[in-house]
Amino acid sequence: MTNFVPKLYRVRKGDTILSICKTHDLNWPDFVRLNRQFDEFGTRDPDIIYPGEYFTVGFVHKDIFDLIREHKNK
Repeated sequence: MTNFVPKLYRVRKGDTILSICKTHDLNWPDFVRLNRQFDEFGTRDPDIIYPGEYFTVGFVHKDIFDLIREHKNK
Protein backbone atom coordinates (compact mmCIF):
# COMPACT_ATOMS: atom_id res chain seq x y z
CA MET A 1 0.00 0.00 0.00
CA THR A 2 1.33 3.39 -0.96
CA ASN A 3 1.76 6.21 1.54
CA PHE A 4 0.69 8.89 -0.90
CA VAL A 5 -2.69 9.80 -2.36
CA PRO A 6 -3.49 12.15 -5.26
CA LYS A 7 -3.95 15.82 -4.44
CA LEU A 8 -6.95 16.94 -6.46
CA TYR A 9 -7.90 20.40 -7.66
CA ARG A 10 -11.49 21.30 -8.57
CA VAL A 11 -11.72 23.58 -11.59
CA ARG A 12 -13.39 26.94 -11.02
CA LYS A 13 -14.94 29.29 -13.56
CA GLY A 14 -12.17 31.18 -15.36
CA ASP A 15 -9.46 28.59 -14.68
CA THR A 16 -7.15 27.47 -17.45
CA ILE A 17 -4.68 24.63 -17.38
CA LEU A 18 -1.92 27.24 -17.42
CA SER A 19 -3.37 29.02 -14.37
CA ILE A 20 -3.76 25.68 -12.54
CA CYS A 21 -0.15 24.77 -13.37
CA LYS A 22 1.14 28.14 -12.14
CA THR A 23 -0.85 27.91 -8.90
CA HIS A 24 0.48 24.42 -8.16
CA ASP A 25 4.02 24.95 -9.46
CA LEU A 26 3.63 22.46 -12.30
CA ASN A 27 4.83 22.57 -15.87
CA TRP A 28 2.88 21.14 -18.81
CA PRO A 29 4.78 17.80 -19.00
CA ASP A 30 4.22 17.21 -15.26
CA PHE A 31 0.53 18.09 -15.55
CA VAL A 32 0.13 15.64 -18.45
CA ARG A 33 1.90 12.87 -16.50
CA LEU A 34 -0.56 13.39 -13.66
CA ASN A 35 -3.60 13.67 -15.96
CA ARG A 36 -3.15 11.16 -18.77
CA GLN A 37 -6.31 12.20 -20.61
CA PHE A 38 -4.23 15.07 -22.02
CA ASP A 39 -1.26 13.03 -23.26
CA GLU A 40 -0.55 12.39 -26.94
CA PHE A 41 -2.93 9.42 -26.92
CA GLY A 42 -5.57 11.12 -24.78
CA THR A 43 -8.99 12.13 -25.85
CA ARG A 44 -9.07 15.60 -24.32
CA ASP A 45 -8.55 18.99 -25.88
CA PRO A 46 -6.44 20.85 -23.30
CA ASP A 47 -8.03 24.16 -24.27
CA ILE A 48 -11.43 23.03 -22.99
CA ILE A 49 -11.94 22.42 -19.29
CA TYR A 50 -15.10 22.80 -17.25
CA PRO A 51 -15.87 24.09 -13.76
CA GLY A 52 -16.37 21.19 -11.38
CA GLU A 53 -13.85 18.90 -13.08
CA TYR A 54 -11.05 17.50 -10.94
CA PHE A 55 -7.40 17.25 -11.93
CA THR A 56 -4.50 15.72 -10.10
CA VAL A 57 -1.98 18.43 -9.17
CA GLY A 58 0.39 16.37 -7.03
CA PHE A 59 0.40 13.92 -4.16
CA VAL A 60 0.02 14.26 -0.43
CA HIS A 61 1.15 11.84 2.26
CA LYS A 62 -1.73 9.59 3.31
CA ASP A 63 -1.27 10.40 7.01
CA ILE A 64 -1.80 14.12 6.31
CA PHE A 65 -4.78 13.31 4.10
CA ASP A 66 -6.34 11.19 6.88
CA LEU A 67 -5.76 13.94 9.46
CA ILE A 68 -7.46 16.54 7.25
CA ARG A 69 -10.39 14.22 6.56
CA GLU A 70 -10.81 13.42 10.28
CA HIS A 71 -10.70 17.14 11.16
CA LYS A 72 -13.38 17.96 8.56
CA ASN A 73 -15.64 15.19 9.88
CA LYS A 74 -15.65 16.55 13.46
